[in-house]
Amino acid sequence: MKKAKKQPELSLSSKTASLKLTNIDYLGGGAYQCRLLIESSGFSCDRPFGFDNDEYFVSKARDVMNTESAEADLMDLQADSYIRLKPFENASILVSGFIVEETNVTQSIEFAFTVSKQTASQFVADFEHMVRSNI
Repeated sequence: MKKAKKQPELSLSSKTASLKLTNIDYLGGGAYQCRLLIESSGFSCDRPFGFDNDEYFVSKARDVMNTESAEADLMDLQADSYIRLKPFENASILVSGFIVEETNVTQSIEFAFTVSKQTASQFVADFEHMVRSNI
């Protein structure tokens, strides 16, 4: 069995909110598992998050940085959860999402906050670097 590669933390932060992907493990075949940490206007979330649309997300995220009409979704493997990046007003990027915890009593959180385009560009570059190092 191939040992998973540990990746650095990836984060998107503003003065009042943050989204972090921590303890990122590359599982092979384009699949990843990590912890998702969100703090946004009094809402918070800390849960496992897995994804395998890494190449698609990188491509769409580049579009978000270069156009005013694109969206990039990072979809969770285990639930109907997602993280979305899209252009917003004043050259900022809207970071939003819907996170579902499916247990015997399903819970969910919706969040949204903005970050500077420079902050989002660095996140996209770091995410792409992570993906490229695993190909």
